Amino acid sequence: MAQLTQIKHRIKAIETIKKITHAMRLISISTHARLKNKEAALLLYTNSLNMLFHTIKKEVPNWHHPALNPVQHHGESRPLIIIIGSEKGLCGSFNTMLFQFLRATLRTYKQKPDVMIIGRKTLDYTDNVAIGPIIKTYAPLTMNTLSKTAEAIVQDIMSFPTPYTHITVVSNKFRSFFVQQPHITRLIPFDPTTPREHALDTTHYTWEQDPEEILNVIAHQCVQATMHTLLFHSLLSEQAARFLSMDNSTRSAEGLLELNKLQYNKLRQAKITKELTELTGGF
Repeated sequence: MAQLTQIKHRIKAIETIKKITHAMRLISISTHARLKNKEAALLLYTNSLNMLFHTIKKEVPNWHHPALNPVQHHGESRPLIIIIGSEKGLCGSFNTMLFQFLRATLRTYKQKPDVMIIGRKTLDYTDNVAIGPIIKTYAPLTMNTLSKTAEAIVQDIMSFPTPYTHITVVSNKFRSFFVQQPHITRLIPFDPTTPREHALDTTHYTWEQDPEEILNVIAHQCVQATMHTLLFHSLLSEQAARFLSMDNSTRSAEGLLELNKLQYNKLRQAKITKELTELTGGF
Protein backbone atom coordinates (compact mmCIF):
# COMPACT_ATOMS: atom_id res chain seq x y z
CA MET A 1 0.00 0.00 0.00
CA ALA A 2 2.84 2.39 0.90
CA GLN A 3 4.57 1.66 -2.40
CA LEU A 4 1.38 2.43 -4.34
CA THR A 5 0.98 5.73 -2.50
CA GLN A 6 4.61 6.64 -3.23
CA ILE A 7 4.23 5.93 -6.95
CA LYS A 8 0.96 7.87 -7.04
CA HIS A 9 2.66 10.94 -5.55
CA ARG A 10 5.51 10.53 -8.03
CA ILE A 11 3.04 10.47 -10.92
CA LYS A 12 1.42 13.69 -9.69
CA ALA A 13 4.83 15.38 -9.39
CA ILE A 14 5.81 14.32 -12.94
CA GLU A 15 2.47 15.57 -14.29
CA THR A 16 3.08 18.95 -12.64
CA ILE A 17 6.59 19.17 -14.11
CA LYS A 18 5.23 18.22 -17.53
CA LYS A 19 2.68 21.04 -17.38
CA ILE A 20 5.41 23.56 -16.48
CA THR A 21 7.83 22.47 -19.21
CA HIS A 22 5.00 22.41 -21.76
CA ALA A 23 3.97 25.95 -20.79
CA MET A 24 7.58 27.17 -21.06
CA ARG A 25 7.86 25.46 -24.43
CA LEU A 26 4.82 27.37 -25.72
CA ILE A 27 6.11 30.69 -24.36
CA SER A 28 9.52 30.16 -25.98
CA ILE A 29 8.16 29.30 -29.41
CA SER A 30 5.74 32.24 -29.25
CA THR A 31 8.52 34.71 -28.35
CA HIS A 32 10.79 33.20 -30.99
CA ALA A 33 8.12 33.61 -33.69
CA ARG A 34 7.54 37.25 -32.74
CA LEU A 35 11.28 37.97 -32.86
CA LYS A 36 11.70 36.13 -36.16
CA ASN A 37 9.10 38.39 -37.77
CA LYS A 38 11.31 41.40 -37.00
CA GLU A 39 14.55 39.92 -38.36
CA ALA A 40 14.07 40.99 -42.00
CA ALA A 41 13.36 44.63 -41.06
CA LEU A 42 16.42 44.76 -38.78
CA LEU A 43 18.65 43.32 -41.51
CA LEU A 44 17.33 45.84 -44.06
CA TYR A 45 17.90 48.72 -41.63
CA THR A 46 21.48 47.63 -40.88
CA ASN A 47 22.37 47.16 -44.56
CA SER A 48 20.86 50.54 -45.46
CA LEU A 49 22.92 52.27 -42.77
CA ASN A 50 26.11 50.58 -43.96
CA MET A 51 25.41 51.62 -47.55
CA LEU A 52 24.75 55.20 -46.45
CA PHE A 53 27.99 55.23 -44.45
CA HIS A 54 30.06 54.04 -47.41
CA THR A 55 28.32 56.55 -49.67
CA ILE A 56 29.15 59.52 -47.46
CA LYS A 57 32.65 58.24 -46.68
CA LYS A 58 33.55 58.75 -50.34
CA GLU A 59 33.30 62.48 -49.61
CA VAL A 60 35.55 62.21 -46.54
CA PRO A 61 38.15 59.52 -47.34
CA ASN A 62 40.36 60.55 -44.40
CA TRP A 63 37.53 60.41 -41.87
CA HIS A 64 38.60 59.43 -38.35
CA HIS A 65 36.67 59.14 -35.10
CA PRO A 66 38.67 58.98 -31.83
CA ALA A 67 36.25 56.59 -30.09
CA LEU A 68 35.42 54.36 -33.07
CA ASN A 69 38.92 54.23 -34.56
CA PRO A 70 41.24 54.77 -31.56
CA VAL A 71 44.98 55.12 -31.99
CA GLN A 72 47.30 52.96 -29.90
CA HIS A 73 49.96 55.01 -28.20
CA HIS A 74 53.35 53.28 -27.96
CA GLY A 75 51.70 49.96 -28.82
CA GLU A 76 49.58 49.95 -25.65
CA SER A 77 46.41 47.87 -25.89
CA ARG A 78 43.26 48.56 -23.89
CA PRO A 79 40.74 45.76 -24.60
CA LEU A 80 37.09 45.47 -23.62
CA ILE A 81 34.84 42.42 -23.94
CA ILE A 82 31.04 42.59 -23.97
CA ILE A 83 29.49 39.24 -22.99
CA ILE A 84 25.88 38.54 -23.91
CA GLY A 85 24.39 35.61 -22.00
CA SER A 86 20.87 34.68 -20.95
CA GLU A 87 18.86 36.24 -18.16
CA LYS A 88 17.24 32.93 -17.21
CA GLY A 89 18.28 29.29 -17.30
CA LEU A 90 16.63 26.15 -18.65
CA CYS A 91 17.98 26.75 -22.15
CA GLY A 92 20.14 23.68 -22.64
CA SER A 93 23.77 24.25 -23.60
CA PHE A 94 23.19 27.88 -24.59
CA ASN A 95 25.30 29.32 -21.76
CA THR A 96 27.66 26.35 -21.35
CA MET A 97 28.92 26.56 -24.93
CA LEU A 98 29.15 30.35 -24.69
CA PHE A 99 31.32 30.22 -21.56
CA GLN A 100 33.57 27.52 -23.05
CA PHE A 101 34.06 29.75 -26.09
CA LEU A 102 34.71 32.72 -23.79
CA ARG A 103 37.46 30.85 -21.91
CA ALA A 104 39.13 29.95 -25.21
CA THR A 105 38.88 33.58 -26.35
CA LEU A 106 40.37 34.95 -23.13
CA ARG A 107 43.44 32.74 -23.55
CA THR A 108 44.34 34.77 -26.66
CA TYR A 109 44.61 37.99 -24.61
CA LYS A 110 47.95 39.00 -23.14
CA GLN A 111 46.19 40.94 -20.38
CA LYS A 112 42.81 40.60 -18.73
CA PRO A 113 40.32 42.86 -20.53
CA ASP A 114 37.64 45.00 -18.96
CA VAL A 115 34.22 43.39 -19.13
CA MET A 116 30.64 44.48 -19.76
CA ILE A 117 27.97 41.95 -18.85
CA ILE A 118 24.48 41.35 -20.21
CA GLY A 119 22.44 38.57 -18.60
CA ARG A 120 22.17 37.30 -15.02
CA LYS A 121 23.62 33.89 -15.94
CA THR A 122 26.76 35.61 -17.22
CA LEU A 123 27.03 37.55 -13.97
CA ASP A 124 26.68 34.30 -11.99
CA TYR A 125 29.47 32.79 -14.08
CA THR A 126 31.82 35.71 -13.48
CA ASP A 127 31.22 35.40 -9.72
CA ASN A 128 32.90 31.98 -9.83
CA VAL A 129 35.49 32.61 -12.58
CA ALA A 130 37.75 35.66 -12.63
CA ILE A 131 37.79 36.93 -16.21
CA GLY A 132 38.59 40.61 -15.68
CA PRO A 133 37.26 43.76 -14.00
CA ILE A 134 33.52 44.23 -14.59
CA ILE A 135 32.89 47.87 -15.43
CA LYS A 136 29.16 47.71 -16.25
CA THR A 137 26.16 45.39 -16.13
CA TYR A 138 22.90 46.00 -17.94
CA ALA A 139 19.21 45.48 -17.30
CA PRO A 140 17.54 42.17 -18.20
CA LEU A 141 17.54 41.60 -21.94
CA THR A 142 14.03 41.11 -23.29
CA MET A 143 12.25 41.75 -26.56
CA ASN A 144 11.04 45.11 -25.21
CA THR A 145 14.46 46.29 -23.96
CA LEU A 146 16.56 45.38 -27.02
CA SER A 147 16.75 48.89 -28.45
CA LYS A 148 17.33 50.63 -25.11
CA THR A 149 20.08 48.19 -24.13
CA ALA A 150 21.90 48.61 -27.46
CA GLU A 151 21.62 52.40 -27.15
CA ALA A 152 22.94 52.36 -23.56
CA ILE A 153 25.93 50.17 -24.48
CA VAL A 154 26.98 52.36 -27.42
CA GLN A 155 26.45 55.52 -25.39
CA ASP A 156 28.78 54.15 -22.69
CA ILE A 157 31.38 53.19 -25.31
CA MET A 158 31.33 56.68 -26.83
CA SER A 159 31.56 58.43 -23.46
CA PHE A 160 34.63 56.68 -22.03
CA PRO A 161 37.27 59.32 -21.15
CA THR A 162 40.00 57.07 -22.60
CA PRO A 163 38.77 55.08 -25.61
CA TYR A 164 39.28 51.32 -25.68
CA THR A 165 41.59 50.21 -28.47
CA HIS A 166 39.71 46.94 -29.02
CA ILE A 167 36.08 46.15 -28.20
CA THR A 168 34.74 42.69 -28.99
CA VAL A 169 31.37 41.08 -28.35
CA VAL A 170 31.08 37.41 -27.33
CA SER A 171 27.58 36.07 -27.94
CA ASN A 172 25.54 33.31 -29.51
CA LYS A 173 24.62 33.66 -33.17
CA PHE A 174 21.42 32.21 -34.59
CA ARG A 175 22.39 29.76 -37.36
CA SER A 176 19.13 27.81 -37.48
CA PHE A 177 16.38 26.85 -35.09
CA PHE A 178 18.42 23.81 -34.00
CA VAL A 179 21.89 25.38 -34.12
CA GLN A 180 23.08 28.30 -31.99
CA GLN A 181 26.80 28.97 -32.33
CA PRO A 182 29.00 31.11 -30.04
CA HIS A 183 31.05 33.64 -31.96
CA ILE A 184 33.08 36.81 -31.49
CA THR A 185 32.39 40.12 -33.23
CA ARG A 186 34.77 43.06 -33.40
CA LEU A 187 32.95 46.28 -32.62
CA ILE A 188 35.94 48.60 -32.28
CA PRO A 189 37.95 49.50 -34.39
CA PHE A 190 34.88 50.34 -36.42
CA ASP A 191 34.82 48.75 -39.88
CA PRO A 192 31.28 48.32 -41.24
CA THR A 193 30.46 45.57 -43.70
CA THR A 194 30.76 46.60 -47.31
CA PRO A 195 27.21 46.56 -48.75
CA ARG A 196 26.38 44.43 -51.74
CA GLU A 197 24.61 47.35 -53.40
CA HIS A 198 26.68 50.03 -55.09
CA ALA A 199 27.16 53.23 -53.15
CA LEU A 200 24.93 56.09 -54.23
CA ASP A 201 26.21 58.86 -56.48
CA THR A 202 26.76 62.01 -54.37
CA THR A 203 27.79 64.28 -57.25
CA HIS A 204 24.63 66.37 -57.06
CA TYR A 205 24.27 66.32 -53.26
CA THR A 206 23.88 69.62 -51.46
CA TRP A 207 25.46 69.34 -48.02
CA GLU A 208 23.64 71.44 -45.41
CA GLN A 209 26.11 70.15 -42.82
CA ASP A 210 29.72 69.21 -43.07
CA PRO A 211 29.97 65.60 -44.43
CA GLU A 212 32.31 64.68 -41.57
CA GLU A 213 29.69 65.67 -38.98
CA ILE A 214 27.06 63.62 -40.81
CA LEU A 215 29.47 60.69 -41.01
CA ASN A 216 30.03 60.82 -37.25
CA VAL A 217 26.28 60.51 -36.67
CA ILE A 218 25.86 57.71 -39.23
CA ALA A 219 28.85 55.81 -37.78
CA HIS A 220 27.31 56.04 -34.30
CA GLN A 221 24.04 54.65 -35.68
CA CYS A 222 25.90 51.86 -37.52
CA VAL A 223 27.60 50.73 -34.31
CA GLN A 224 24.28 50.86 -32.47
CA ALA A 225 22.59 48.84 -35.23
CA THR A 226 25.37 46.23 -35.04
CA MET A 227 24.98 46.01 -31.28
CA HIS A 228 21.21 45.73 -31.66
CA THR A 229 21.66 42.90 -34.17
CA LEU A 230 23.98 40.99 -31.84
CA LEU A 231 21.55 41.35 -28.93
CA PHE A 232 18.70 40.33 -31.22
CA HIS A 233 20.45 37.16 -32.41
CA SER A 234 21.41 36.24 -28.85
CA LEU A 235 17.81 36.56 -27.68
CA LEU A 236 16.56 34.67 -30.74
CA SER A 237 19.06 31.87 -30.07
CA GLU A 238 18.11 31.77 -26.39
CA GLN A 239 14.41 31.26 -27.15
CA ALA A 240 15.18 28.52 -29.68
CA ALA A 241 17.53 26.78 -27.23
CA ARG A 242 14.97 27.01 -24.43
CA PHE A 243 12.23 25.57 -26.64
CA LEU A 244 14.43 22.60 -27.56
CA SER A 245 15.38 22.05 -23.92
CA MET A 246 11.79 22.25 -22.70
CA ASP A 247 10.57 20.07 -25.58
CA ASN A 248 13.08 17.37 -24.61
CA SER A 249 12.06 17.71 -20.95
CA THR A 250 8.37 17.39 -21.83
CA ARG A 251 9.03 14.27 -23.91
CA SER A 252 11.13 12.78 -21.11
CA ALA A 253 8.35 13.53 -18.61
CA GLU A 254 5.84 11.78 -20.88
CA GLY A 255 8.04 8.69 -21.08
CA LEU A 256 8.67 8.67 -17.34
CA LEU A 257 4.97 9.18 -16.67
CA GLU A 258 4.10 6.21 -18.85
CA LEU A 259 6.59 3.96 -17.03
CA ASN A 260 5.34 4.99 -13.60
CA LYS A 261 1.70 4.48 -14.59
CA LEU A 262 2.56 1.03 -15.90
CA GLN A 263 4.37 0.18 -12.69
CA TYR A 264 1.47 1.53 -10.63
CA ASN A 265 -1.07 -0.55 -12.56
CA LYS A 266 1.05 -3.68 -12.19
CA LEU A 267 1.38 -3.24 -8.44
CA ARG A 268 -2.32 -2.42 -8.09
CA GLN A 269 -3.27 -5.49 -10.12
CA ALA A 270 -0.90 -7.65 -8.07
CA LYS A 271 -2.48 -6.32 -4.87
CA ILE A 272 -6.01 -7.08 -6.18
CA THR A 273 -4.96 -10.57 -7.24
CA LYS A 274 -3.46 -11.23 -3.82
CA GLU A 275 -6.62 -10.08 -2.04
CA LEU A 276 -8.78 -12.28 -4.30
CA THR A 277 -6.49 -15.26 -3.64
CA GLU A 278 -6.72 -14.74 0.11
CA LEU A 279 -10.49 -14.29 -0.14
CA THR A 280 -11.06 -17.43 -2.21
CA GLY A 281 -8.65 -19.43 -0.05
CA GLY A 282 -11.00 -19.02 2.94
CA PHE A 283 -13.78 -21.06 1.34
